Order: sequence, then structure tokens, then C-alpha cells
Amino acid sequence: HVEVSFFPEAVAQLTDADKDALQDLIQAAQHRLAGTPIRIPHQEHRALHLGIFQRLKNPFVQGLMEAYWDAYEAVELNVYADIDYLREVWDYHAQIVDGITSGDINSARRALVEHTELLRARDTSPPRDS
Repeated sequence: HVEVSFFPEAVAQLTDADKDALQDLIQAAQHRLAGTPIRIPHQEHRALHLGIFQRLKNPFVQGLMEAYWDAYEAVELNVYADIDYLREVWDYHAQIVDGITSGDINSARRALVEHTELLRARDTSPPRDS
């Protein structure tokens, strides 16, 4: 909710170089997912979300964002996910960044909301032994 609420304000402060860096993160993540072996683009995931908010001059929001990603890693959500889930996540990230770079903040924000709903639907139960 914090991310969605402050999204328009954060995006308005991004520079063209920031937007290019977000596009680079999308490409790097897609490269990792398409490689052999597949590699989870977690650092790119964290960098993308924090990068969108990097120019927001609100230490409370910045602190919450950092704490969220620390907790995400602490519960090991960064360790494994189904490849189809990861591809869907990065499809949403591409939509978010495309909206940001094209100036369509409403579509970018809508994609962000849909993206955040994926985590709630993600199956985090351990694999069953056969």
C-alpha cells in the first residue's frame, strides 16, 4: 500500500537516466530468466522497486521500503519461485517501467497494483516428496 500510495510522487521525480536504469534492470532480469541455467533475478527485483522510489524525499517511506526487502529476503521469498510466476512478475515489471517511461503513470500504477497481488497468490509451500 505504501508503494502504491507514493508511486505517482516518486515517479514524477525520476530522471531520464533513472528511467534508463529501470529499463536496464528489466533487460538484465529477462536475460537471467532466459539463461541456462535459469537464475532468479532477485537483486534486479529489489533494485527495480527501490529504484522507482530513490528520489522520493521521504525517509519514512524509504525506510519502510528497505525493511520490506530485508524481510522478503529473511523469509527467503528470493530463493525460489516457479518459472511461470517469475515470468509473470517480470511481465508486470516491464509494464510498470513502460508506463513510467512513456508518461502513462495510471497504467504503470495499475500494473503495480496487479503485480503486488501476485505475491498474495504465490504458493510458498515447500515441494512435496514423491
